[in-house]
Amino acid sequence: MSRSIVIALVLCVAAVALAELPTSFDARQKWPQCQTPILDQDLCGSCWAFSATTALSSRFCIETDGKIKPEQVLSPQYLVSCEGDQGGCGGGDTLLAYKYMQSNGIDLLSCTPYSSGLTGRDGQCPTTCQNGSSIQFYHGVEAYSLLKPTIEDTVQAMKAELVSHGPLSVSFVVYNDFSPFFKANPKGIYQAKPGTFALGGHAVRLVGYGEENGKKYWLIANSWGTKFADNGYFKIAQGINTATIESRRVTAGRPRVNGFNFHTSIRQQQADDLVIDGGLTRIPVNDEVIDIAKYSLSKSLDSGVQFDDFLGVEEAFVQVTNGFSYHLKLRVVKSGENAHSLVDTIIHRSPHDDKLSLLSLE
Repeated sequence: MSRSIVIALVLCVAAVALAELPTSFDARQKWPQCQTPILDQDLCGSCWAFSATTALSSRFCIETDGKIKPEQVLSPQYLVSCEGDQGGCGGGDTLLAYKYMQSNGIDLLSCTPYSSGLTGRDGQCPTTCQNGSSIQFYHGVEAYSLLKPTIEDTVQAMKAELVSHGPLSVSFVVYNDFSPFFKANPKGIYQAKPGTFALGGHAVRLVGYGEENGKKYWLIANSWGTKFADNGYFKIAQGINTATIESRRVTAGRPRVNGFNFHTSIRQQQADDLVIDGGLTRIPVNDEVIDIAKYSLSKSLDSGVQFDDFLGVEEAFVQVTNGFSYHLKLRVVKSGENAHSLVDTIIHRSPHDDKLSLLSLE
């Protein structure tokens, strides 16, 4: 009985959520401080990289309430040059792009500027920023498809995802009348017509939806520069799967905004060192415990007491407190004794390098 009630409640909540979706939506209006700029892929078939990086860039800004600025765009060039499982300038898959950013991270456009548009070549995967500085990697935490069994369900999923989390990636077939249509009607709503032929596939960033004169549409940010259509944006018919936009590829990723990679060596300037072994380590999400099996500790920084031998770490977590500040807490178990608090402190990481400086100790 109780199980049936729970299921019924879940279904009701889902139905209410769909019913509450606005009839029209524009991410640029909801999050005006997070308008990722229109870019130009030019001579390289890198739409997949532009779609995924610009959508995730928008979400970084949204999730941090503008602390990560819209001009801090993730680098499509890095994906083109480094994602070996994709086709680079020959095309790629947005879902794989999101998965790559989740597993490997990606730098900013200011670090690795876009160059393949001029050459049509993938280029070499960089090991430093163009100016020689170290790469700061940004990561996703999820990568997923929104395709459902029916077009109607997919449309609802696309709307719900967009309204809740911001821009996402969609793909469609480009027909030979696509560009001519927008040249004549830059603010019109495109719908594929019989008798046209396909030129290829294209991935773009979905930023909104609405209805004009009884015709529903998707609002899209393209990657063909600001001279295309309506300053780089265009509208395409919604709900009828025109050009396969609701059945081809509908993907999204979630940004990891509460942790970055950094060297796990924390130095106290005037005393002993606390070392967490493991090289580059990913900070977990808020309140999650670090995998303690990967760590070992040397000398304590707690009131001058030294723990030379102990059985292991009982508790270890990093919690974001504000911006680039983190709450670090470690507890160790010593033979024959109860757990001891080794470190309970706030540490600060510069946004411009990988080193940590100790601010305070309890």
